[in-house]
Amino acid sequence: MLFFKKRVINMYREIVCLVSEDKNDLYRFYNYIIRFVIPYATDENKYKFCDGVYCEKKAGYTNILLGNNAWKADYYIRDIECIKETSLKKTSLTCMMNYGNCSLDKFEELKSLGIQYWGKDRFFLLTDFLSIDNYYLLLKKTDIYICSWETQTGLSAIYTCLVYGVKCFLDGANYNIVRELGCIVFKITDLKILSVEEIIMPLTMEQKKKNAAIIKEWLNNDRINAMWNNFYSVINDDV
Repeated sequence: MLFFKKRVINMYREIVCLVSEDKNDLYRFYNYIIRFVIPYATDENKYKFCDGVYCEKKAGYTNILLGNNAWKADYYIRDIECIKETSLKKTSLTCMMNYGNCSLDKFEELKSLGIQYWGKDRFFLLTDFLSIDNYYLLLKKTDIYICSWETQTGLSAIYTCLVYGVKCFLDGANYNIVRELGCIVFKITDLKILSVEEIIMPLTMEQKKKNAAIIKEWLNNDRINAMWNNFYSVINDDV
């Protein structure tokens, strides 16, 4: 299978990667040299930075969100066991289950575990599809985002969380990608080391502003357009 994939990949004259993690993997596994890493263009309006967001969403509960889909319900269960002590504080927990799939037994196990620690009034299984506006609203109201996937996934949610000042606990490729950009994020393994108070402690305002500035610059459409113009210029010169 690896040989077949390598043959298919090497049929392409150029491959553009979204992040350097993909670039490194293509070289490591398929000996394919990537010349261009260009992030996807995005709606910059959703990334407008506003200090008022933080003051508004910090009132009341510390909202914890587990992402990013039902395929990894096992990860959710593992993460809940790591952060169960936070349920003794004024926190709520939401698990994103509105796409992907898991067995009914695993769903019920997750539901039972969440209710056991947080109760029915503070534990939520998000099973409904959200409009894009409501999705951004969910992320804006989030204080802590946890994603245990080792592979690259849910980057849009992570980027948005970082702009909104959310404290992120990540793993694998997702962690490496945003750390390489210079963002202040935490590893999933930190959940086993940090105290409850340290886990739920928000980022400082300076840290939030730093993360937001980095992501907005990385996803700046003028910058991305210039990168695509350079891409077309280079490949035309190669002809």
